[in-house]
Amino acid sequence: MSELTILYDGWPLVRQPNSPAALHLSELLALLPGEVRAIVALPGEPLDPLPDPTEAQIVAAQDNISARLNWEQRILPALARELVVQAIHLTGGHPALFASTPGILSPTRFAENPLAPDGLLPRRGLGSRLREALGEGGRARASGILWPDDLPAPRSEVPLIPLPAVIHPVFGDDQSGLTENMPGLELPETFILYHGPHALPDLQRLLNAWTWAAGTIGDYYPLLLVGMGDAERKNIEPLLDIYQVGGTVRLVPELPLSGLVRLYQNCSALFHPASINPWGNPVRMALACGKPVVALDSSLTDALVGPAAYLVPSSESEAAGSRALGAALLTVIVEESVANALTEAAGQRVVNWRRADFSTALLAAYKQIIWP
Repeated sequence: MSELTILYDGWPLVRQPNSPAALHLSELLALLPGEVRAIVALPGEPLDPLPDPTEAQIVAAQDNISARLNWEQRILPALARELVVQAIHLTGGHPALFASTPGILSPTRFAENPLAPDGLLPRRGLGSRLREALGEGGRARASGILWPDDLPAPRSEVPLIPLPAVIHPVFGDDQSGLTENMPGLELPETFILYHGPHALPDLQRLLNAWTWAAGTIGDYYPLLLVGMGDAERKNIEPLLDIYQVGGTVRLVPELPLSGLVRLYQNCSALFHPASINPWGNPVRMALACGKPVVALDSSLTDALVGPAAYLVPSSESEAAGSRALGAALLTVIVEESVANALTEAAGQRVVNWRRADFSTALLAAYKQIIWP
């Protein structure tokens, strides 16, 4: 019999199915302890079916910032009261400012400090700024924040509860080469994968670095970008013309989880010239698939990968930083011994991410937060 009833924010599963928030929610639902009754609030039909015995509560909502704000601030709290749940668990980081039900957060934002306010906020519209302001207030009132135990914890006024680092069980299934059932997607034989943040500065850094490698390897190892919605595509399409790399960059449509796993298992390397995120982490997924990773160095990234990735230090010079990232990617692709060494090191890291104690620790965290 279930001891706890938890309401999960399933917006990302419908609107952003390849986002870190959606991927971490999928991890949680796949690894939930039997003592938890899981109810997922959804604004429509999800791309992937929910695992049994998860329950779905569909409340139709449009895909825009106003609807998202209403979803977070009004619909989720109202559902929580109606369904008499013990907590609302969010993986998107924008809890309601005024909610009587305890809020639990799993941070998934790409940033050196994912709990800090979004520094790009002034560049966004009024709706986005209002959403972030209300979300920041809601985060300050949250009952607990779940954090991977292999990453250095940031300062937080909200109780931070460490959980075993984990990877979705499906990443342990060998699906390499199985690409025939992916409508609209024809994978090249070799390619480099980018599954990182899609804000304009991140895309500019990515393409700046890619220009240093594309001339040498782009024809044989095109760069595939996954996880982009319509707004992100609008950001990058003009940039492809500006940087003149359109012939070596491909935009991948949003994929079901099995298709995303196949993408990781078939790629030649993951390129991540950006900050990482705590949960739903692409670097962790690439390492779990035994793939070489080239990433931007940071305290979080270094703690996560150890010797299992090629890390490039940040540079005050944009040109020097781009050149170093491009050179690192070339090294991993061209020098087989480097790629093999990274793959071997990745295998040693991954052992610790398939721990059977995640479900037990998650249940204990829920109890600690709800019944302190």
